[in-house]
Amino acid sequence: EYCESLKANEGYWRPVFQLLVATAKHEVKFWCLQSLIEVVNHKYASLSLQDSLEFRRYVMSWLLELYPRMEPQPPFILNKVAQLYALLVRQDYPEQWADALTTLLSSLNVGSCLVDMFLRILDALDEEIISAEFHRSPADAAVSMRVKDGIRDQCVGQIAEAWFAILEAYHQTDPRLVKGCLVTVARYVTWIDVGLIVNDQFLSAFWSFLSRDDYVEDAAGCLTEVASKKVTDPKAKVAVLVAVVNRDLLASAMAVRQEKEHTQALVRLAQFVSAVCKELLVCCDKLSGSGCEEERKGRELFNAAIPLLLQCSAHDDTDVSSATMEFVTGFVAALKKTEGGLDGELQGQLLQLLGVLKGKVTFKQDFDFESPGEDEEFFLEYRREAFITVKNIFRFAPDLGQAFVLQSVSQVMSRLDCASPAEVECAITLVYELGETLNIESELNKPDSSLMTMITCILSANPLGHPHPAVQKAAMETLNRFSCVLRMRNATIPGVVRAFLQLIADSADASVRSRACYLLLKVIKALRGCISAHTESLVESMRVLLLTDAPRVEQDNILQLYEATGLLIAAEGVTPQDKTRHLSGIVIPIVEEMEGMEASYG
Repeated sequence: EYCESLKANEGYWRPVFQLLVATAKHEVKFWCLQSLIEVVNHKYASLSLQDSLEFRRYVMSWLLELYPRMEPQPPFILNKVAQLYALLVRQDYPEQWADALTTLLSSLNVGSCLVDMFLRILDALDEEIISAEFHRSPADAAVSMRVKDGIRDQCVGQIAEAWFAILEAYHQTDPRLVKGCLVTVARYVTWIDVGLIVNDQFLSAFWSFLSRDDYVEDAAGCLTEVASKKVTDPKAKVAVLVAVVNRDLLASAMAVRQEKEHTQALVRLAQFVSAVCKELLVCCDKLSGSGCEEERKGRELFNAAIPLLLQCSAHDDTDVSSATMEFVTGFVAALKKTEGGLDGELQGQLLQLLGVLKGKVTFKQDFDFESPGEDEEFFLEYRREAFITVKNIFRFAPDLGQAFVLQSVSQVMSRLDCASPAEVECAITLVYELGETLNIESELNKPDSSLMTMITCILSANPLGHPHPAVQKAAMETLNRFSCVLRMRNATIPGVVRAFLQLIADSADASVRSRACYLLLKVIKALRGCISAHTESLVESMRVLLLTDAPRVEQDNILQLYEATGLLIAAEGVTPQDKTRHLSGIVIPIVEEMEGMEASYG
């Protein structure tokens, strides 16, 4: 009540400052700071020049004279002080308060407590003023520009020197300060002169920190921001990228993190490699054909970085591999625009990429097919996105794509008994996805068609008989998509139809039985012009299923089976007498059963 009563007085911020100095209670300090922030946000503009000067003096007195002599303060108090300071900068810097930052810089030698506050204040400046993420209006953008211009003109070089001094002075004794400094540097890289950071001092520090468990994540974050920084001239940007990448140290850092299973560090390193490759891709495109030294260096660095990126893309942890997917998508999109075909190096990189993506879309051993949860849903979404990239590669490099899929299918189907269900499902699904990118009939009619070889290989292996439901579903979908092969290889039709019927009769998985009924109907519709030679045996198989196993099938699926049977009976080339006989063989037992039921209830 006392605290709130202070607000009723004109100039209440003076007793609030006095209370801030006098109290030992953190809750009261927090209230005081929040009240002062409200003054700056809502009443500061109406203060006289003398009052605003006095207000700032109170803040500087607490910060530079009282705080260094206090017991350590909790972070929530220090962050509130930093926020208050940043909001004053927003109001008065640089016109009314030119020494807002230089005074802090000259006070860093007081001790680590002021170094910590200096970094917190810089972070608060970014959050409250500078970062475009926090701009809510054109006025906010104008304030941001005013403050940034003031810093550039007055002290950005001194700030950069202070950062390096902090890294150098505290990297052995106070990891918390060093980590905080690295985070702050990463915030400011986007708009300060790149030369302040891309120099021997800073880069040597960043590279050395990659070997430290406590610093690797934040050092990688700084390098990522440097790599992503906008530089208009592609030649200058290549020079920056060449400077920030030490491939051997980066590869070593990744190997160490992999060995230690330091996943979050690998995510940050993957983000750095991805940013480098993404920027190099843009630069090389802009410099393409110029023959300049920067184009050569850019391509050399890109080719050196790609294996590291693919290593990250192939990582078992989805967070690590996901960090590279933005580049992978952009890389594939850029290659789609390549004129004159792909050279051998690009084809090799694409094949490696396809191998990585194949590994990433393969179901893991712990995937719960029966009761999928949040992790499974996340993987399925990731898988859908990855297959979009795979199909884009198939579209602009069809020969390379078909060769890759053929090799995958051949290897798996030749050892179907010992291959894991996930391997088999993936190989079959690759064929299915490939079919979406091709004119299937045209490809199948080519001499020595690799697509025909793939489907023949699948038919010979009979994956419909595989015990795993995921394999069964993939095989059904693929055979439906490529049903035209069955028309061309007519002798395979009975075996395929009976394999569908076997799944309907025997599968314990209701979703498999349901999908089998639906897809069988689609396959028979596609084949009805060439199926009459097999009608006799197939109708008999359908009749047995309908009369003995129908109770296991859902009502909608039973109707699909009856429709499929009707298509078989009505197929072109079946004589009227045979149609009558087949129809009678199915209908009469059903009528007799109904009559028997009627009699039993009569």
